[in-house]
Amino acid sequence: MMLNNACVGVDGCKSGWFAFFKQQDVVSYGVFENLSQLAAALPETALILIDMPIGFPDSGQAFRACDKLARTYLPGRAASVFPVPCKAAVYAADYASACQINAQNVGKRFPIQTWNIIPKIRELDMFLSLSKAEGCQGKYFFESHPELLFAGFAGQPMKFSKACLQGQQERLALLATLAPNDMLILNDALSQTPKKRAKADDIIDAFVLMLAASRKQDWQFLPPTPDSDHSGNARQIVFVPT
Repeated sequence: MMLNNACVGVDGCKSGWFAFFKQQDVVSYGVFENLSQLAAALPETALILIDMPIGFPDSGQAFRACDKLARTYLPGRAASVFPVPCKAAVYAADYASACQINAQNVGKRFPIQTWNIIPKIRELDMFLSLSKAEGCQGKYFFESHPELLFAGFAGQPMKFSKACLQGQQERLALLATLAPNDMLILNDALSQTPKKRAKADDIIDAFVLMLAASRKQDWQFLPPTPDSDHSGNARQIVFVPT
């Protein structure tokens, strides 16, 4: 599968990465074992919004500036923007070591839930580093956050957690007003994807990321000015306000 001029939304899932693609007015989806497999399906011109941190906090920073800003747009749901561990912690061998390293570098430990997604944070960082080394510019990957996007599209944060049925229905109702012509493919993805491969909230998150990717003319960045880490990664989160 090769998609030209695609707008892509990507979220981590149990079996790797779930992605929605929009090429002109056609939407499709797929599950990919790794980011290299996903990137192989895309041209260099693809715009990709991914729900995974790009760039790490500096020493002494408990939060990246982009995370602090994102949390201000999510009253009542700010906890959905978690503190990103420092790079050394992300590459630690085990959870105990990672917490110790993070406490030394940024002043705090982090929950086991964060450790559980660190393999994906590490995979994205390694993929982007390799892409830069090869002159591919990372296939135009940008960091975004589904809860921030939903809040931007709705004008306020979602009332219910994305993990519960009420929260999923709330988000689907909003998406139906924003992209009515694409709901058939979203519902197909939800009904046809086994839960052991991707959960419903992973699929819904990937869809809203794709929707935001297709509206680049409305993008804003948090913070507006690029804030790069020591590896040159721009620590910015794409936001699409109403």
